[in-house]
Parts: sequence; C-alpha cells; structure tokens
Amino acid sequence: MTSQTPLDLGRDTDVIRLAKEIAIDHYPVADILARYNIDAETWDALNEWPRFKELVEHERQQWNSALNTNTRIKLKSGTVIEMWMEEGNKLLHSASESFNSKIELIKLLGKFSGLEAQERIIGETAAGRVTINIKIGNDQIGYEDAEIIDAVPVIIESDPDQIDYDWDEEFEPSPTEDAEALFSAAE
Repeated sequence: MTSQTPLDLGRDTDVIRLAKEIAIDHYPVADILARYNIDAETWDALNEWPRFKELVEHERQQWNSALNTNTRIKLKSGTVIEMWMEEGNKLLHSASESFNSKIELIKLLGKFSGLEAQERIIGETAAGRVTINIKIGNDQIGYEDAEIIDAVPVIIESDPDQIDYDWDEEFEPSPTEDAEALFSAAE
C-alpha cells in the first residue's frame, strides 16, 4: 500500500473514508492505520467515539448489501488478478510454455487491462453506432438500425457556441387533425 497524506480527523469526509476502509475489511486494520499515519492512541479514541462506530457500521452494511455485490466482486477479483500477475509474467516468459498458451495469456492480460475493449470501440464496424439492448426476463430486444437525421447546423458568426436550427423545416408546424380533435375534446 502506498503512503498517503495523514487524514484530518477533524474533517467528516476523512473520517468517513477511514470508516469505509475499515468496514470493507480488504486490508488489515494495522496497514490502513499505518498508511494514514494514525497512532494507537488516536485509533483507541476513534473506537470509543460513537459517531465513528456508527459510520463503520453503516459502511459495513452498505458494503455487504446485495446491491453492492458487483463492486465487492470487482474489488476481490481485481486483488486476486493482481496477486496472480507475477505468476502470469513468469508463465509468459517460460520456455516450457507453448506459444499458443502465451498468446492466450496475452489475450487475457489485454482483457484485464481494457485494451480489448478499446479495440472494439475504435474498429470500423462499431464507430458511430449506437446499440440499445433491452433485457426483460429471458427475452432480449436489440435496436441497431437507427434513422440518421441529416441536419446542417447554422453557426452564427457573433457566437460560435450558439447553433440555430430550423425546426419549422424539420417538423410540420401545425398539429394533425387528430391532435386538434384531442385538444378540443379536452376543453
């Protein structure tokens, strides 16, 4: 763990940050206290402070709630992957591993680092497209075909941030007969 600036325990945000790290229980308490330069006397006083105990309990409930499952899994998985990276590096440079195994390992590392996702976004097939996927139960509906509106913005020379769009040209200015009947009935 890297050394950080000592917490200002007079600031509520710093006390909440400490309570959250204690509640998550991802690192030993001694490591957290050392990182923030909190001595044993201060730690004992914090443990007796009702507000701090309340914050730790609240953060513990938030961390362990069902709504936070994905965040917990990401943090714990990330830690396991980080611990495995040294072994992965040895396997990548091992003469006894096959070339195909090394390629698969490189693909996996690319996936971990997010390089694979960037490649998909930059590729020609995905550029400029929006896909909407809706999943209800076991049914999934996807919308990929979108009508492209060709509109040329008019830039006013005096204010380049202001765009004037001709709405009358794009949309019919008068409502349809059905809409007029609906409004007449409502009056």
